[in-house]
Amino acid sequence: MDDQRWEHLLGAVTDLAAGRDLDELIGSTVQRACEVTGARYGALGVIDPAGREHRLAQFTTHGIDDDTRARIGDPPEGHGLLGHLIDHPHPLRLDDLRDHPSSVGFPPHHPPMSSFLGVPVHVGDAVYGNLYLAGKDSGFDAADERLVIALAAAAGVAIANAQLYAAVLDAREEHAQLAVYADRDRIARDLHDVVIQRLFATGLSLDRSSRRIEDPSASERLAEAIEEIDGTIREIRRTIFELGDRTDLVSAVHRVVETASESLEHPPELEIEGDLEALDPALGQHVLAVVREGLANVARHARAEHATVEIRVGGGEVSVRVVDDGRGIVARPRRDSGLRNLRERAQARGGSVAVTPLAPGGTQLIWRVPVVGRP
Repeated sequence: MDDQRWEHLLGAVTDLAAGRDLDELIGSTVQRACEVTGARYGALGVIDPAGREHRLAQFTTHGIDDDTRARIGDPPEGHGLLGHLIDHPHPLRLDDLRDHPSSVGFPPHHPPMSSFLGVPVHVGDAVYGNLYLAGKDSGFDAADERLVIALAAAAGVAIANAQLYAAVLDAREEHAQLAVYADRDRIARDLHDVVIQRLFATGLSLDRSSRRIEDPSASERLAEAIEEIDGTIREIRRTIFELGDRTDLVSAVHRVVETASESLEHPPELEIEGDLEALDPALGQHVLAVVREGLANVARHARAEHATVEIRVGGGEVSVRVVDDGRGIVARPRRDSGLRNLRERAQARGGSVAVTPLAPGGTQLIWRVPVVGRP
């Protein structure tokens, strides 16, 4: 074997070793194999990883132009001589491939081919595919076979490296995506635990202050400011949901109750019955908002000493019950955006909300919606 061919082989191996893109690597393998052997045509057929018999998942060619390839039509699936090499992954050298018992001929518009050399490409212990060469005028000799076997071995190592490189890139991308999710969760928690709670507390403070203001004009402006704060809180809640808030729902409910305690005479009692975490995220956000709004109404209007929150999941529904011992619903303002929001949330999920007075004093709010897919 002359020095020039070894130099071709060495250059081919060096190029393959530097390859990272799998498709480019396969194309380069076929081209280099043609160059070191003098073959007019070459191809690398990748065996279907699903393991279907006589199936090629990919067929990359060299030496056939695009117009000819288009006239030939669909690439081979792995029948005939190609199927023989899939079943018998050993080097095969032929003076005329048409003489082989497995040969089934060529499709229309396919260029004529006679001399043939086929060599398997191993990636690890598995046969990844086969390297096919054809169209060498003088025919392929033993030296060609050794060269292509060496090239196929180098290609197998390079393909394994490219697959590993792709896996590393996928892992990095997945890690980066997880980092994005974690950052989104952190932002959502900050919005929920810090921003919303501060706005909530500010709104309650303004509401308490408005009761001591006798000027109707100033009182009206405060009421508008409180409405704006409520609207901002709703927008932030929607943002939290869009961020994919993964905060534990039970813990979130406890935090809402604890925050409301700052505006009440005594901390509210909380009872949870059933699997609250089984609720879908959207419904969980509704429940959280109902608890927050229900306690806000108690703090703003009831002048209550005690309040109780009961959440129950079961019987195909989820219910939120907020009870206080305050002055009752009769004395509350007729225009209440909080109760309107609760009603809209219930209707959006096919449920209902009821606010009724209790004797001798106090109010009961019951918000319930069906839970799809639960007994």
